[in-house]
Amino acid sequence: MYYETIKIALIFTLSLCLIFTNIPLIYSQENITYGEIRSTGTVLIQSSTGKWTQIPQVYPLLNNTNIKAQDGIVKIITRIGSHIDLSKDTLADINAKEQDFEINLKTGTISFIVNPSETLKIITKDVDISISNQITGYYSMVAGPAAPRVAGIQGMVSVTEKGTLIRSIDGKMNIMQNGKQVRLLNTGETYFASAEGSPSVFGATGTSKSLILSGIIAGVFVTGATVLAFDAFRGDHHHVESPSGF
Repeated sequence: MYYETIKIALIFTLSLCLIFTNIPLIYSQENITYGEIRSTGTVLIQSSTGKWTQIPQVYPLLNNTNIKAQDGIVKIITRIGSHIDLSKDTLADINAKEQDFEINLKTGTISFIVNPSETLKIITKDVDISISNQITGYYSMVAGPAAPRVAGIQGMVSVTEKGTLIRSIDGKMNIMQNGKQVRLLNTGETYFASAEGSPSVFGATGTSKSLILSGIIAGVFVTGATVLAFDAFRGDHHHVESPSGF
């Protein structure tokens, strides 16, 4: 009886070992949820097998997330509080790390407010755009309650077959082309880039921050010449819809 009990115990122990060796050590892995995706309308997400399916209205932001906003819009909120919005007809691949996000924007429009403690890189077929408070050149020596507030960087990027249109609403953005810096975009400036390197019909135009913010109503640019340039660039009359309201 004694030996039978030991035999049963050994079999039970070996069975547990076999079971647990097949279970991934989830507790030892990095937290892979970097934020939250909220969507309305027809928005598709690509599975690991390459299949596109309708995304739930609320879904976790994971690394290597590919999103296709067809007849819908997307609002992404990172864990620290950055906002990244995808307009209709936008296709983007999102790579996420801790406080560091990279978006391969293939077509369409995204708008964003980047938290001061996070960084965002947007890659298009024409340029690489870096959004970070380290780029702004802001190095205040004042600390505590009297320290000036470091605001989030706000802007928009739109991609069509004609090129990439970048707009800074608040803050600076570093624009790289072929591995070289081509412009440091300041608040209120707009820049157009194309792979062919053709001159921009918009140039880089400066506008006061107050005029820019007052001209953005319900997520649509209505700042005089800028909206005309934006519509001409897109080649249609689609409005830029932003769940964040900017």
